[in-house]
Amino acid sequence: MTHQFVIQAGAADIELGEHRVVWRLDHAKAVEIVGDLTVMSSNDGPGHDYVDMATPTNTLVLSRDEYVRAVSPS
Repeated sequence: MTHQFVIQAGAADIELGEHRVVWRLDHAKAVEIVGDLTVMSSNDGPGHDYVDMATPTNTLVLSRDEYVRAVSPS
């Protein structure tokens, strides 16, 4: 799986392909996600954060050491 990151004004989208995921984020959203992941990686225990998105869902769940059920977009 290849992940491509594109900084684009006003974007908050994730495009899911068979072999590629394209993350289209504006600068502020990218900074928010990096900040959330940095905090989670510095903690010893499980945790999660929510990020407001546009597509393919309204909420991205960032999770560490927690079990969540994945739901593919239809």
